[in-house]
Amino acid sequence: MINYIKDFKWHLIFLFLLCTVGPLSFKWGPVPFSFQSFFILISPFVFKRKDAVSLILIYLFLGAIGVPVFAGYTGGIEKLYGPTSGFLWGFIPVVFILSLFKESESLFRVFILLLLGHLLLFIPGFLVLKFQKPEIELLDLFIWFVPGIIIKSGIGDMVVMGLKKRN
Repeated sequence: MINYIKDFKWHLIFLFLLCTVGPLSFKWGPVPFSFQSFFILISPFVFKRKDAVSLILIYLFLGAIGVPVFAGYTGGIEKLYGPTSGFLWGFIPVVFILSLFKESESLFRVFILLLLGHLLLFIPGFLVLKFQKPEIELLDLFIWFVPGIIIKSGIGDMVVMGLKKRN
């Protein structure tokens, strides 16, 4: 019972950070730089697979009912079928895939996995974006994402490795 309460406490803290700090967004050329993917992509390294996926589903549900938890402190059901919805729905399979490698002990390997997670998000994200906005040049857009995913992957790597050393 004590472990369950302790785990539940960490789940709530993580969800709180994801919903309050995750949406924080900076204008970075044509794309926003938010911490949303940072928190989501470290979740499979911090929690069990089902817990990490459950947290993402709760996060998507909160955003769908209008709680402003998505990038730029936005929310609403339209975010789950709009031009950037592919990125949101992509969180679920990406978290599942990364959870298969959660035992990575190498600083470099975790960094590469976080980069890979960001790149995997582009598949559903760019597919939906291109379908809904065919005029967008994806390569030009991708170039603007690169510095952000490197920064978030680097910080995420340090956080994950720091948490692993504490346990």
